[in-house]
Amino acid sequence: MKPFLSKLIGYFGFIFLIALLLQVFLSYRIQDKIISDNNPSEVSSNKNAELLFLGNSRCSMHFDPAFFATNYSLRCANLGINGHHDLAMATLQLQRFMMANKAPKYVVLNFDPFTSVGGSTNKSNFVLKDEFARYAFFPHDKDSLYANYFKFSLAEKYLPLYALFKYRQFRNCIFIKNTNDYKTFGYQKKDQYWDTLVPNNERFLKHKYFKKSALPSISIALSALNTMCVRHHIKLLCIQTPVHQSVYDTVLYSATGTLCRQLKIPFIDVNTPYFASHSKLYLNANHLNTYGVGQLNLFLKKDPVFNHFITQKP
Repeated sequence: MKPFLSKLIGYFGFIFLIALLLQVFLSYRIQDKIISDNNPSEVSSNKNAELLFLGNSRCSMHFDPAFFATNYSLRCANLGINGHHDLAMATLQLQRFMMANKAPKYVVLNFDPFTSVGGSTNKSNFVLKDEFARYAFFPHDKDSLYANYFKFSLAEKYLPLYALFKYRQFRNCIFIKNTNDYKTFGYQKKDQYWDTLVPNNERFLKHKYFKKSALPSISIALSALNTMCVRHHIKLLCIQTPVHQSVYDTVLYSATGTLCRQLKIPFIDVNTPYFASHSKLYLNANHLNTYGVGQLNLFLKKDPVFNHFITQKP
């Protein structure tokens, strides 16, 4: 019996060693490489950016860093992540960036009724968790922020290859693409036009807006982010990018501006009649297409609040 157990232990020990060596090799192989479409964190052009854009897909699709780099002579990076409309992720992105770079001079946060508080210890929104499995194994330093945010289990953190296979990222680590829209364009560029004749889920979008009862907790989280910015001599600006009039809510889209004014954070609302009524600007009811992004960026270039913000020293 003992020889059998010894062989069995030796067998599994050998398998574990092979898996560990392969995990170490893959971790080294994908370091600073892009293996997914929706993660801006590994784009080399993000290094030491002076202007950061933070938020969810309404950030990642709406701000073209090249436009602001050209017009304001700043190094810019869009760190917006699809589906993560919570302030916890925006704060994490800023923290993680500063762990590997100088603190930026300016931060623009996409802030609107889709915003929530979130949290690293009480979180239900795990959108795109599979694309962040690359950070699960033995996370350290800045990668531990993602590992904790997405609540990777002990097995996912300490069993080699487990997270990569569980979240189907092993193949991506072998066949590295090392490109995505963030690297090619600086943001998630969408050229398509909204086909308003096709059935859509517009009526469900309003269900994703925050409730007025959530405003106190959102205010606390936004204030904490602003305090972090002040501590690192970063200027924070909140911008409410446009939605089509079919999903606009006057009360909630006014509440965001009121909250920012209470916290003395500069705020710009781009929901003008022009943006609200022209469907040609949109990919869908709450995302602009490339043409709409161009119009948004031109709007900001002419906006006195934005120009005061971006031309004043932190």
